[in-house]
Amino acid sequence: MGIPARPPVRMEWMGNLGQMKKHGTRVREVCHAPCRYYRDVDLDAAIAGVGLDFDFWDKHWICPDCGRETIFMCSAGPGTVFRPMLTQ
Repeated sequence: MGIPARPPVRMEWMGNLGQMKKHGTRVREVCHAPCRYYRDVDLDAAIAGVGLDFDFWDKHWICPDCGRETIFMCSAGPGTVFRPMLTQ
């Protein structure tokens, strides 16, 4: 049977763009394909484009290097691990 999966706890620093900006959260777009592409997300540019209420949870974009799906990961700040922004 196993233990049922539960969604990850979303701390405020992992919330929408406004909350992330407030807490200084670092965000990366990451491709787990063999190309290993990643880029740091500019929160100011993202806010200007989609607004403060947007979040990166369960969002998938296309890798510019290999064409596969990317995911977003976030970190509370320097020296802390990046966590995937996935609920499943």
